[in-house]
Amino acid sequence: MKKTFTPTDYISYLYGEASVKESYLIEENLSNDWLALHEFRMMEQAKNELEVLLLQPSNRVCNEIMNFAAA
Repeated sequence: MKKTFTPTDYISYLYGEASVKESYLIEENLSNDWLALHEFRMMEQAKNELEVLLLQPSNRVCNEIMNFAAA
């Protein structure tokens, strides 16, 4: 019986949280299923973009903090 993988399985693999056996099965699945590979690559790209995302407050928030501190 062929195992069906969910997006959660792929995310676990992507973040290195899958077991060795699960990782092997996922890699085998990705090498044989181009649609699954495409979806996995999209998840991988999203992960990479999230890692470089810089969060910073807006200028308005910074100005309000500075004004409060000056008061």
